[in-house]
Amino acid sequence: MGKRRGISFLNFLLNFIIAAIMAGLVIFVYFCFNYGVETTVTEIADNFNLSKIIPSENESTIEIPVVENPLSAAEIVNNSQDLVKRDEAGYYYAQIDENAKIIYDALMSNEVNLRKGNYKIEFGNQFNELLNEENGTESLNSSYQQALDALTLDHPEVFYLDISKMLLMIYSRKTILKTTYTVSIESEENGNYFSDEFKTEEEVNQAVNRVEYIRDNLYNQLEGDTYNKIKDIHDCLVNELEYEQTISKPNIRNIYGALVTKEVVCEGYAKAFKYILDGLDIPNIIVVGTATNSSGVTESHAWSYVLIDDAWYAIDVTWDDPIIVGNGKLPEMEKYRYFLRGSETFNKNHTITGQVSDNGMKFLYPELSELDYVY
Repeated sequence: MGKRRGISFLNFLLNFIIAAIMAGLVIFVYFCFNYGVETTVTEIADNFNLSKIIPSENESTIEIPVVENPLSAAEIVNNSQDLVKRDEAGYYYAQIDENAKIIYDALMSNEVNLRKGNYKIEFGNQFNELLNEENGTESLNSSYQQALDALTLDHPEVFYLDISKMLLMIYSRKTILKTTYTVSIESEENGNYFSDEFKTEEEVNQAVNRVEYIRDNLYNQLEGDTYNKIKDIHDCLVNELEYEQTISKPNIRNIYGALVTKEVVCEGYAKAFKYILDGLDIPNIIVVGTATNSSGVTESHAWSYVLIDDAWYAIDVTWDDPIIVGNGKLPEMEKYRYFLRGSETFNKNHTITGQVSDNGMKFLYPELSELDYVY
């Protein structure tokens, strides 16, 4: 009897030890896969940079109306669905990599939410596999920069954003066996990613409504075929806008500065031209590069390409609106010196670079017609 009790006790002890070991293994495995230290890596994309803008050299009856508050802030013009549809055909969007497209799509599908200034776009672990690869962080940050560069040129209507304030946040959770990454786009802590001129969501909504109202008013003044609409919009901007020479005033690089305050540099001219043509479904793109003015100075510059009659032609609205000293009047022919020009004429003093930001990708452009457009 005593011997059997001893054997039973040994069996019990052995089973207890085995169970304890198994439980310990389960806990260990759980610990390896689920417990770790969270860290954060912040990737800040390069600032959108068209450098210093070239002062330009240089009557339509169409005018840009003066409008204070066409709609209340509560009457938000919700155009996010239109933006999502347009993304598919976005000229710059088509050139970025697949991860950049995911980021770009997320930004545009949240366009109305971005007007809050601190809305957080979360990707979860969507980029986890990439970030676990060698140089994965650098690769994702490159895609992020591509997305911002493309979005800025494809969509001048998001004028209220300062993309240099939009942070790509990479959070990592490390365990013994693996590292898991989650990604989001956010504002700085206790800050926002608005341009400095805008402080609140209400101000942004008012500004969005204002430029859309002005654009719609311009459309009501347009008549004729595609050529005449392009010409009238070009003439309107040349007649109504002033080149801002101090490079110090607010909104000089966006459509708000063009359509509301009417003082911009070349980036503002080109974005306003695109914004208006986009609403008419006239294919066009903003082009970035360098240009050499009549004084022999070469600097960063922005202009437009427009597709008409199945061929691409260049338009430089900025240089068709030169700064006139004194009370001189621009000769009529000078106003169209850079209007619907082919490569043989235009490329004498304009050179494409395709690079929006200092470390961004180089975009490609369609081939211009060799000869100028003839109407």
